[in-house]
Amino acid sequence: MKKNLITIIGLLAVILSSCSGVRIATMRQSKMEQLELGMSKSQVVNILGSSYSIAQKEINNTDTIEVIS
Repeated sequence: MKKNLITIIGLLAVILSSCSGVRIATMRQSKMEQLELGMSKSQVVNILGSSYSIAQKEINNTDTIEVIS
């Protein structure tokens, strides 16, 4: 009886955790679809949020290009 209960709880934990991953991926995808080339950094941060780090920064003439992750 105790072994069956542990098995059921384990299966529920796996099922529930896998569902949350799909929901998070869907939220990220919908936000990513709002992005367009040429957007300013403030526009991107407004869509994706302010929790990011700068992965790469490049300065060409007067333009600054940052890759954020």
